[in-house]
Amino acid sequence: TYAVATVLICVALGLAPDTSIQTWANNEAKARMQLKASGKVTEFEFGKHYNTAENMFNFEALDQKGYYDPFDEDGDDEEEEEEEEED
Repeated sequence: TYAVATVLICVALGLAPDTSIQTWANNEAKARMQLKASGKVTEFEFGKHYNTAENMFNFEALDQKGYYDPFDEDGDDEEEEEEEEED
């Protein structure tokens, strides 16, 4: 039982996320650089976190059902049906 407990603890500690301040600061700096490069944010506010889902992902690309549709495939189906009807 000690061996199983040791293995479980080692696995749990090995899979734990890195919560150090250096990792957070690095991820926050990357997020700010990406937002600045994309032009979404021009001036940053002190104390505001920019490494959030709202800032990092484009939720406007979700379709009506809430699925991500990066290639706008909904319009493609209608065009294909129209082409088939013409033939």
